[in-house]
Amino acid sequence: MSLTSVESADNILFILTDQQRFDSIGAYGASGVETPNLDRLAAEGTRYERAYTRIAVCSPSRASIISGVPPQRHGIKRNVEESDRLAERFPCYPQLLRDAGYNVSLAGKLHVGQKPAAFGLDGPHFPGWHQPLDHPTYRSYLSDRNLPQPSVKRFEDVFPDNGSVFQSGAIDDRPTEASFTHFLTELALDQIESHARSDAPFYQSVHYFGPHNPYYLPEKYATLYDPSDVELPESTVKETFENKPWVHRVQYQESGLGDLDLHDWRRIIAAYRGWVTFIDHEIGRLLDHLSELGIRDSTAVVFGADHGGFVTRHKLHDKGPAMYEDIYRIPLITNNLGADGAVDDRFVSLLDLPPTFLDVAGVDVPDEYVGQSLCQSPDDWRDDIVCEFHGHFFEYEQWMLRRGDHKLVLNSHDMAELYDLSVDPEELHNLTGNPQHGEIAQRLYERLMERLERDGVSNPTKPRMKMTRTEDIGLEPFGTRDE
Repeated sequence: MSLTSVESADNILFILTDQQRFDSIGAYGASGVETPNLDRLAAEGTRYERAYTRIAVCSPSRASIISGVPPQRHGIKRNVEESDRLAERFPCYPQLLRDAGYNVSLAGKLHVGQKPAAFGLDGPHFPGWHQPLDHPTYRSYLSDRNLPQPSVKRFEDVFPDNGSVFQSGAIDDRPTEASFTHFLTELALDQIESHARSDAPFYQSVHYFGPHNPYYLPEKYATLYDPSDVELPESTVKETFENKPWVHRVQYQESGLGDLDLHDWRRIIAAYRGWVTFIDHEIGRLLDHLSELGIRDSTAVVFGADHGGFVTRHKLHDKGPAMYEDIYRIPLITNNLGADGAVDDRFVSLLDLPPTFLDVAGVDVPDEYVGQSLCQSPDDWRDDIVCEFHGHFFEYEQWMLRRGDHKLVLNSHDMAELYDLSVDPEELHNLTGNPQHGEIAQRLYERLMERLERDGVSNPTKPRMKMTRTEDIGLEPFGTRDE
C-alpha cells in the first residue's frame, strides 16, 4: 500500500450513515444488494478492511467522532437529547477547522445533545434519532417544490403499533423527491454549491438517518428486493446461544424476532438492503455534483457509519450488548487520500477521523485526541483495536479487544467471550473455558488493560475476566427507552 498523500485535497466531504453493516456494500463483497456509487468510491480510493466504531450506540459514537476522545472520557455513554456541553469541554474538530478558515457545515443527523452551531457547524438542527418529518426546514422544502407533505405528524405514526415494533417497515407513497433522505441530499448540494463560490476551502458533512430501522422508504426502494430471494445469513440460522452470555438470549427475547416467521426475517433484510441502495443513489448525486462544480479532485471524501446493525444476525436486531463484528466492524472508504483501488488492512477506528480531517487541513491535532491520522505511515500503527459499551436499553458494561484474528470480550455481568475469527468468522463458538485457549485469553486481557491506560480511560471498576455463565444478570433498565 502506498503512503497516503493529501497534497491535492483542499476540501473535505464527510458522509456518515447510521447503523450500516460493513458487508452491505458491493466493494466489501456484499451480494444481493446494489451499491454502484460506493463501489466506485472504493475503486477510486481506499477501502479499509478492519475499521471499527469505538461503541455501537449512536450518540456515544458520534460524540467520539466530533470530540476525538472515547465515551469513557467524554461521558456520553448512551443516546441523549441534551449533553453536558461536549463542545465546551473538548477541542472539537469542526470548530478547529472553522478557526483555520474553513467553511464548515452539516446536513443531517448530529445526535450528540447540542445544536450544530455549538461545534462551529452551519446548518439546521435536526433533533432526535429518527427522521424529523415535522421539521420546518423540511416542510418548507416540500412546499417550495409543490411536493406532498407527510400524511402524519409523528414519525412513529407510519408504523404498526405506533412504532413499537421496531423491525417493521412502511412505504412512503409520495414521490422519492419528497422523502427526507432526498431532502438531506438537496440541502447538502445547496451548501456545497455555496461553499464552492467562496475562496475558502470547505468541510461538508452529510449525515443520513438510514439505514437505521425502522425502514420508511419510497415504494421504489421498499420493494426493490424480493424477500423470497434473500438467503438467511449463517449466524441467523445457526446461533444457539450455547456457552454465550445470558444477555444475548435476553436481547433476542426482547427484540420480538421470535414472534416473527422466517419470511418476516427475510423481509427485514430486504427492506434494509433497499435503504442501503437508496442512500447509495443519493451519495452518487453528491459525488456527481462535486464533478459538475469542478472540485471533485480537490475534495477529500470520507464515507463511514457510526456503527453496524444485526439485521437478524445471531437472531438479534438493532444493536446492544453483544460485541460481534456485525455492529462493531464498519465500512470506511476514503477518496483523494491515497492510492486508487487500495485495500488497507490496518486496525482503524472512527476515532482516527478527527486527526485525519485536521491533517488534511494542515491544522495541529490536539493532544487530547486518542486516534491517529489515516495519513500517517502504516509502519507506525497500532496492531489491535479496543471497543466499549455501557448500555442501551439497560445498564451493561463491556470491553473488547481484537488482536489479529482473536477477539476477547469482557462482560461486567457475565462470562467473557473469546473468538478465533480465522476459523469462526461468524462468532458462533465462544472459546471461554477451553483450557487450550487460556493463555491467549490472558494475553489479550493484559493487552486490553494496557490499551485502556494508554487511552487515558479511568476505570475504577477494573474489568475482570469471568469464566462462567451467569443466568441471573440483574439488569437495571434505563428510565426511558432510547433508540
